[in-house]
Amino acid sequence: MPFMFCFFYKVRFFYFNPITNTVSSCPKVTFILNSLKIIKKTTAISKISRIFVANNTHMAKFYQDISASGGTIRTHELREPRAYYGINKEIKSGNVIRIKNGVYILPEELATTMVDVERIVPGGVVCMYSAWDYYGLTTQIPDGFYVAIEKHRKVVVPEISGIVLCYWEEKYCTMGVEEADIANHKVKIFCIEKSVCDAVKFRNKIGTEVAVEILRNYLKRKDRNISRLMDYAKQIRVLSTMRQYLEMGL
Repeated sequence: MPFMFCFFYKVRFFYFNPITNTVSSCPKVTFILNSLKIIKKTTAISKISRIFVANNTHMAKFYQDISASGGTIRTHELREPRAYYGINKEIKSGNVIRIKNGVYILPEELATTMVDVERIVPGGVVCMYSAWDYYGLTTQIPDGFYVAIEKHRKVVVPEISGIVLCYWEEKYCTMGVEEADIANHKVKIFCIEKSVCDAVKFRNKIGTEVAVEILRNYLKRKDRNISRLMDYAKQIRVLSTMRQYLEMGL
């Protein structure tokens, strides 16, 4: 079967057959789109298919916008309002994923070490396994993007997003919050001392061995701050437990 190079001029589509050395018109746009669906088996080819679709429609600006925003975008951030009506077609073709109403992400973004938390879960703070992994405190590989939010908030994210919501009291969601640049995304994350204290607090859920590993690795750091660590331990009510671990000579 000969390889046919497809191109378009204005609104008419053509394909070139190198064997017969002829150019034929193809008035049906669905011919090219269906051809793209057949060969689109990898993310790289998926990106190529976006070019064919975008070059002839208002979706061009959509892909420009979502790429410029780091792979995630909200509806009200679109420069081209008409792009909204073409998004469903892109979702069906696998080029775009709807994380929740009004929030869209490129598939390859889910394979990175971090997603745009603020766009998907406004006010969410990176915590637990994701924070411990970022600080290099554990060998445990996060099975998702752990995000803490106030326990009374009603936030729903699909499983495909990879986000694991942790519902905490408001005071625990606001203390020790910093900003970090992870995988080209600016996200809110708990500071390292607060993250270590969280490991001690949830030791029964994550396993005592994991909590000890996290604390031991923190104590090996040159930038450790025991005074600050104990201050956070007091605030989240694990001071006595923290003292016991430290007395064990970790």
